[in-house]
Amino acid sequence: MTREQKLERALRAMIDWANSNGAGDGYPGTQAVAALSTPKVEAVPSVADIVPDGCTSVNLVFAEGVLCVNKDGSGYIAVDEEHWDLEDDRCEGPDGPEGSVHWITKFPPGEMEVLRNFLNGAPISRAPTITDEAVERIEEYYSRQIEWSRETFGPALRTGGVIDHIRKELKEIEADPHDLSEWVDVIILAMDGFWRHGGTATDLMPRLLAKQRKNMARAWPDWRTMSEDRAIEHDRSGEADDEAVERAAKHITKWMGFSWKGLLDGRVTDKGFPVFTHGQFGRGFQGRKGDMLDLARTALLAAFPSRGETE
Repeated sequence: MTREQKLERALRAMIDWANSNGAGDGYPGTQAVAALSTPKVEAVPSVADIVPDGCTSVNLVFAEGVLCVNKDGSGYIAVDEEHWDLEDDRCEGPDGPEGSVHWITKFPPGEMEVLRNFLNGAPISRAPTITDEAVERIEEYYSRQIEWSRETFGPALRTGGVIDHIRKELKEIEADPHDLSEWVDVIILAMDGFWRHGGTATDLMPRLLAKQRKNMARAWPDWRTMSEDRAIEHDRSGEADDEAVERAAKHITKWMGFSWKGLLDGRVTDKGFPVFTHGQFGRGFQGRKGDMLDLARTALLAAFPSRGETE
């Protein structure tokens, strides 16, 4: 395969990736990728278009509750009386009473963006997601665990100590693999090593989701042909090197007109958001570093599908 053919394959893979993550033609800052895309996306009305001219908002009544959409695309929903908050800004002004009293309720973090993307016709990624409530519970637990571990065992890395403890727990698992508490001990120790070597309570879940995504995307041998007592390794043929992926991601980010250092860590797709969105100001890019790494890995695997392929 020639260099030009590899480049063409990589570009087409980038286009497919962009389209599958919410991209179309005309989004600002990424015209270079959009120009390569042949499918056309029909214009869809902005969420603001459902608000009549002269109005600041509109109420949409459903069986489950009332949705209020503001002209700027924000909004809130009322489902039950317990979900409402009383907002009273009445006061005595220079010309008499002014202000108002009304009930409002807000979406949980992130839900308004999902709704806005839905109303705008943008596709929603089916990436693994986890609810905000579950994340809060995990982060609360992990923060408490980190604080206790730091006070009890000190703030040092303790790399050797953690590994030694894990080895001991693994021996106990070998002795009684059905004792679930021993498996939990290994999980706790792994989480202890995670924060001691740079991780935080808020880092864990995004990294677990990213690893889950990576493992699910890999090719695995038929488990029926493998030994139950041996590790099952994934097919590494055509696997892009992590350093090469990061270099490619940085170049692609720069090519698209963005700064790698300016991108946030993690992935918007992990929360079910599309990387490219369509809003009242046109198409926009909201991806993070993890999303760009996914794009770079997709392009590299398309250009070099197997290790045996020569330059």
